[in-house]
Amino acid sequence: MDGLMDEGLAERDRDPADRRRYRISLTPAGRGALDRALAVIERVERETLAPLTAEERKQLHALVAKVFAN
Repeated sequence: MDGLMDEGLAERDRDPADRRRYRISLTPAGRGALDRALAVIERVERETLAPLTAEERKQLHALVAKVFAN
């Protein structure tokens, strides 16, 4: 978290409803970085899975979810 804050991507402030808690939020720069990262992930996933049919993608997703559930 400190690294994100140092880079100006996130900020922390006190929760006005409960001063014992902090709220973490993205800055506009953080939102932009997240949007760019999500676009890269989407492109890489689309290119990587291009050889698979829609049904094969669903099957792969189910298998990966099963592996990570255990």
